[in-house]
Amino acid sequence: MSLISGIVDTSPEQLAKADGVPVEVESLARAMQSEESTEKARVAIGWAIKNMAHKQGLSITKLVTKAKDPKVNGKYSRQDVGPSKYCASFVSPSSDTLRLAAAIFSGATPDPTGGATQWDAPKAQAQLHARNPAKYKSPEDIATTRAAAGRTLVIVDGVPNTRFWA
Repeated sequence: MSLISGIVDTSPEQLAKADGVPVEVESLARAMQSEESTEKARVAIGWAIKNMAHKQGLSITKLVTKAKDPKVNGKYSRQDVGPSKYCASFVSPSSDTLRLAAAIFSGATPDPTGGATQWDAPKAQAQLHARNPAKYKSPEDIATTRAAAGRTLVIVDGVPNTRFWA
């Protein structure tokens, strides 16, 4: 990965092959590892990603790598390097996260989110908003926008720092 750009230069297929997993599992695991730090939170994030991919009719890999910028599109990256990136996917997954992603992908692990497709971390979002309010919405603005769009707030047990939206 280029530390300056935040873009992983190796293709998703090559990284999946190196990890010995299908590319969809690799993509899900990278996003889970990039977005959260605890097992319960990673499972919830993984399900939200799987749910959104299903809702949009996309592969998980396409969902987590698509971007408007052609230099970023199709690549794993930080969320902030490509306009409209759905989530971060730049961190190499641990073997535990690969195992969790495989269980989510196969459906062996139940969905704790009630069908959520989005999430946010209010404390982290508040910090980003305080640093650059022109670029980052406040957590309150995010909640208002999602509620106005008909989304339902979902609180996942054991995941206190992240809100999910179904």
